[in-house]
Amino acid sequence: MKKIISQEEKEKKTKINQTIIGLLLISLMIFSTIGFAFSFNQEENNQEKIEYNNIEFIRDSSGYWTFEINENKFYTIYNPQEISDIQISTNKKIDDYNNKPLYFVGEVGEGFSELYKFLSNYAVRIGNACLDKNCKDDYPIKNCDNDNVIIIEEVLDVNGKEEIVEYKNCVYIKTKNINEAKYADAYIFNLLEIR
Repeated sequence: MKKIISQEEKEKKTKINQTIIGLLLISLMIFSTIGFAFSFNQEENNQEKIEYNNIEFIRDSSGYWTFEINENKFYTIYNPQEISDIQISTNKKIDDYNNKPLYFVGEVGEGFSELYKFLSNYAVRIGNACLDKNCKDDYPIKNCDNDNVIIIEEVLDVNGKEEIVEYKNCVYIKTKNINEAKYADAYIFNLLEIR
């Protein structure tokens, strides 16, 4: 048989249950907030930082290196220390591309992506181009005398020379496919006069 409970006892039992549930919810919210604070602090401590030429480079959780110059934030795959051995034979600076059209020649890859992401903030427009009439694509023909052109050429020979060289208004980035992003980032750092 079920015990008969008065209305007063029933209300008292309901109030105790509500208090217990309320305390559990408050505890859950407090511990969630503490857990979030610790995880945020841990993420901040896991960031890799280096300083190069008085510029702080921070590798964020996406794997990109971020840095600021004149309140402009930049992202690259590599930092200058990782690519310090790459030789660059060009005097180009970022002003050479500022508010001017820019053309790319070559296969689209990681190097083009890095350069496009960076230079799209400076060039008035960016497009693909060809350097001669034997082009297999339907791109405009540009030349090194009158146009800013970046050419990424794949070095196929295992012992082939990888380099960044300038010829008139053209910059040739000659590298193996696996090193395209390294050479693109090296050129970006050169344009920004970081290295």
